[in-house]
Amino acid sequence: MSGAVMLLLGLASLGILGGVASSSVSGEDTESTQDDLVGGEEDDTITGDSGSDLISGNEGNDLLRGGQGEDTLNAGEGDDTVSGNADDDMLYGEAGYDLLNGGDGNDEIFGGSEDDTINGDAGQDSLFGDAGNDSIHGDDGDDNIFGGAENDSLWGDDGADYLIGETGDDSVSGGDGNDILIGDQNTADDIDDPEALMGQPNLNLFNSNALREVLSAAPDGEDDGNDSYYGGAGDDLIYDGYSQYDSTDGTIDYDLLEGGDGDDRLYDFDGSSTLNGGDGDDVLVAVEGFAKSSVKDDDASDIDEFTDILRGGNGNDTLIGDDGDTLQGGAGEDTFRLYIDSVISDNGQHLMIEDMATIDDWEEGEKIVIDYDPFHHLDGSQTEEDLADMQSSNENLAFYLRQEEEGVSLVVWNYDQENGAPLLFVKHVTIEQIQDHLELRQFVDAAPGGQLIL
Repeated sequence: MSGAVMLLLGLASLGILGGVASSSVSGEDTESTQDDLVGGEEDDTITGDSGSDLISGNEGNDLLRGGQGEDTLNAGEGDDTVSGNADDDMLYGEAGYDLLNGGDGNDEIFGGSEDDTINGDAGQDSLFGDAGNDSIHGDDGDDNIFGGAENDSLWGDDGADYLIGETGDDSVSGGDGNDILIGDQNTADDIDDPEALMGQPNLNLFNSNALREVLSAAPDGEDDGNDSYYGGAGDDLIYDGYSQYDSTDGTIDYDLLEGGDGDDRLYDFDGSSTLNGGDGDDVLVAVEGFAKSSVKDDDASDIDEFTDILRGGNGNDTLIGDDGDTLQGGAGEDTFRLYIDSVISDNGQHLMIEDMATIDDWEEGEKIVIDYDPFHHLDGSQTEEDLADMQSSNENLAFYLRQEEEGVSLVVWNYDQENGAPLLFVKHVTIEQIQDHLELRQFVDAAPGGQLIL
C-alpha cells in the first residue's frame, strides 16, 4: 500500500495514510477492538470494519466507511462521502461539500461549514446542518433535525419527527407521521422541552389565557427568513416565528405553512404568511407578536404588512387571526376567531390598527368569535335583534349590514370617540337582509365620529 503505515498496538490498530498518492486502508479488528484510522493529504478510502472505530479523513476528497460498531467519523477538509453503516455512529462533515449517511442505528450527524447532504437512514437520528445550504432527510425513525444557518431543506420522511429550520430561508417538510415543525430560532439550545408544544392535545383555543400558556412554552427567538413548511400526512404541529416587530428593521418575512393530511395545528406569529390547513380538522393561528407587539414610532401603518391568509380547507377547522387577516374556512363547519390587539408606541399612546380582518365564506351554522372583553359570538344564525343586543352590551362594538353585488355583508366595528377602527368584514353572510337598516348605514365608509346605535 503506497504511502501507508500500519502499526499494531495491542488490542487496537492505528493506520496513518500519508504521501501524495490516493490510499486505501481497512481496519482488521474484532468486536472488542478499536481502530484509529487517519487519512493523509490526498483522496483516501478508509473502512473501519467491526468494532468502535475513530476515522479521520483529513485533507482530500475521502470515502469513509464505519462498518460495524459505534464509530466516530471526521471527514476533515475536502468534499467527502461518509457512511456510518450499522449501530449508533457520530459523523462530522467539517469543511467541504460532504455527503453524510448515518445508516442503521441512532446516529448523530453534523454537516459542517459548507453545503452538505445528510441522510439519517434508519433509526432515531439527530441531524444538524450547521453552516451552509444543507439538504437533510430524516428517513425512517423518529428524528430530530436542525437546519442551522443559511437556507436549508429539511424532510422528516417517515416517523414522528421534530424539525427546526433555524435561521435562513428554509423549506421544512414533515412527511408521514405526527411531526413538529418549528421556524426560525437563534439556537437549538433554546428548546428545553420540545414536547411542551404538543403536551395539550385538548387545549381550548377559545381561551386566550390557554393560548398564551402554549406560547410561553415556545422558545424565544428572532424570526429570520422566508420559510415554507409542509406537514404532510399525520397530525402535525407547525410553528413559525415568535418575534418582536421592530418597524425600524425594514424586513418583513413571508412564510407558507401547509398542514396537509391529518388534524394539524399551524401557528404563525411573525406576519405576512399564508396558512393552508388541507384535509382534516385543523387549527390555524396567525396572531402577530402575541402579547409582544411593539412599534418604534407613532405610525400604526408600519404594521400594515402583517397580514395573513388562513385557508381551512376540508374538515371542521378553527381559524384564529387578527387585524388585516383574511380567513377562508373552506368545506366543513368552521369556527372563525378574531383576536383584537392594540399597539403601544414609544410615547405610551395606544394606537388602533385600522386594517379590517375579512371572512369571505361564512356559512350558516359556523361560528365567529370576537376576542374582546366581554367575549361575543356570532354563530351564523343571528337576527338583526341579536346583533343589536350584542352591541348594546359593549359600547366598543357596532354592527351593520352592507348590500353588495354578491349579497349581504356584515361589518363589525370597534370604535371610540377619537379613533374608530373597522374590525371585521364578513362577506356574503346569511343574516336576513333588512333594507331599512342597510339604507341607514350606507353612509358609513370611514371611522365614525361618535357611537353607532342600531
